[in-house]
Order: sequence, then C-alpha cells, then structure tokens
Amino acid sequence: MKEQEHIFQLYIQHLSGELSPEEETYIEKKLKEDEGFRAVWASFSEGDRARRTEAFARDLSTDGALAEMKDRRISRGGVRRIWYAAAAVVAGLLVTGGVLMWPSQKDTPAAQLPELPPSAVNLVLANGQTITLNGDSTQTIALQQATLSNSNGTLAYQSTDTSSSILRVPAGGSYKMVLADGTTVWLNASSSLRFPFSFSGATRDVYVEGEAFFKVASDAQHPFIVHTPQTRVRVLGTSFNINTYEPGAERTSLVEGSVQMQGRNGQQLILKPGLQADFSAAGFSTAPFDEEEVTAWMSGVYYFHKMPVTAITAAASRFYGIRFETEGERFAKVTVTGVMDRARLQEFLSDLQTTAGAEIKIENQTVYLK
Repeated sequence: MKEQEHIFQLYIQHLSGELSPEEETYIEKKLKEDEGFRAVWASFSEGDRARRTEAFARDLSTDGALAEMKDRRISRGGVRRIWYAAAAVVAGLLVTGGVLMWPSQKDTPAAQLPELPPSAVNLVLANGQTITLNGDSTQTIALQQATLSNSNGTLAYQSTDTSSSILRVPAGGSYKMVLADGTTVWLNASSSLRFPFSFSGATRDVYVEGEAFFKVASDAQHPFIVHTPQTRVRVLGTSFNINTYEPGAERTSLVEGSVQMQGRNGQQLILKPGLQADFSAAGFSTAPFDEEEVTAWMSGVYYFHKMPVTAITAAASRFYGIRFETEGERFAKVTVTGVMDRARLQEFLSDLQTTAGAEIKIENQTVYLK
C-alpha cells in the first residue's frame, strides 16, 4: 500500500503542477520501465476515479486549509487537525476503490514525549543581578530602587531607576510586561527586551531581539523607538509585531497606528496598518499580512505556510523548547502547511509524521525525523 500511496502523491503533484524536475524525470523513467508503476498511474487517470482525483487536486488549497484552521480555533477554541503538504501533498491519503480517505493517525505514545522545560523568565538588572520570574505564580520583589510584581506571566513595576535591564524569555515560553509609560509588550520564545525601568529624555527607547508585540501608550511629546539589530521603528501610539528571528532579515507587521522605519542602510519607510515591512540586505519591501496568523503566538499557537520541514524543526525547537533534528536531505524539499499548538505536542508530532512522511524517534529530549 505504501507504493500505491507514493504513486498517488506523485499523481496529485502532477495535477497541481508541483513536481520538481527530479520527480518528473523519475516518473518518466518509471512509466517506461516499471509495469506495476504504470498500471497504478493509469488507474488514477481513468474514468470516474480520474474525475474525482482531478477535482480533489483543484480543490486542494493550503491557503484554504490554513484559513479553516484559524476559523475553527477562533470559533470553537480548538484547532482542527487538518494538514496539507505542498511537496508531499497527500502523503497520508489512502486510495480505496476510487474513494479518498484519511487514514487513522498513529499518535506518538505519551510516554515517549519529551518533557517540556519550565518557562522561567530571567530579568537581568543593570548591576548584573538576575531575577527568575515564574510564569505560573505570583511574586512581589522589592529592590533598592524598584518594586516588581510578577503575576501569571505578566510583569509590572514601580521605579524611578533610569538604568537599563534585560528581560529574557527562553525557548518554549512567552511573557508579557507593562513598561513605565503604560506600553504593553508581549515577548515570544527565545526573545529579549532591553528597557529602562523609568524613561527619561526626549524619546522612549527599547531594544528587542527575537519576536515581540507592542501596544504603545500614546505620548506625542516622547516618541517610542524600538531598536532591532537591523532597523529602528519610531512610533507615537500604535500596535505592531516585530520578528527578528532570522539573522539579517526582519519583519514589522503594523496592526494599527503608524510607524516610521529606518534600516541600517539609511533607507526610510512609513508603514500603514495592515501592511508588514521586510528588511534585508536589499532594503525594505512591503506586503499585506494576516493579523491572526502573525499574532497567534501570543495565545500559544504558531501557523506556518508552505514551510520546508527543515525550517519547521528550527521553529518547533524554539516554540516547544526542545530539540528537533532532521536526518537526511530529503526533508529540505518537503514543505508543509499547518499549525503548532504549545499545549498539543503529541498531535503536532503525529501530524508531522503523517504529512512529511517522517519516522519520528525520541532520544534524550531530542526529536529526530528520519
């Protein structure tokens, strides 16, 4: 049955125009030399089965599937387990008597799942002192020039100290804090924010690496400036997301308000709501974005669209706080559309196993894809 599934996968890719040159050459050779391959291929292109298969290929849309997942999560508080692979379009589909059926998925046994690390957040003060902030508890911490209040993953404080501190969020975590001016900042996994307890001077300056969402308190007399490794974002009062995970490339997505951006090369850009700006060595480029898709990480969900499995494992390592590794080069050519839910690691592994055609092995808190 696995051989039939593989041929069907190639046939769907053939109909949808997503075959690689290597796969086209492989199919031509198999059709000439392999009678069994030729017979199965022909069965998909004959009569009623052909019409059903072609209709399926026309209707198959990774964009539509992702939209449906988002709608289901918003309306019902959960995520439907729908996954589509672009390079391995329907690797998990069984073909029986011309009827397309989803197979029952084999879940990874819970006993084999890696233990997710605690998402303890560290606050490094200007004097070098490190304070651990537990995300699931309430703490009140009295310092010489500040009083910190940490409650259920949110930090607020009172202080007149203008020296800079650094808030660091580990892989697998996220955190929220309220700055002295009332600005709210959400930090994603593997991210950091450098900020003063109390702003002074003509501008309100902070420095971010990783990913963060800002809801900036309005103060026309004191512009809020976010510094990143590649850009500077100047705002008065607005909401936007910044992603600097990829070295040398940064993305700012504006939800509301207006921001003025400047790249390290001196190029400037005024960004309007509903648009996101990418900055790289080539400069700025803009495009519309989906707000739900970009900001879902704040509620523990991450959407990915036609992403190579090798890139997914890097994102999953950061998102879940455990190591993911691929073995072999074939995964670089397999792209998948879907969703990660931080509370549903087992479902993510099971679905990835099905859509990417991967064998999953877990050893020493590391997930291997073979």
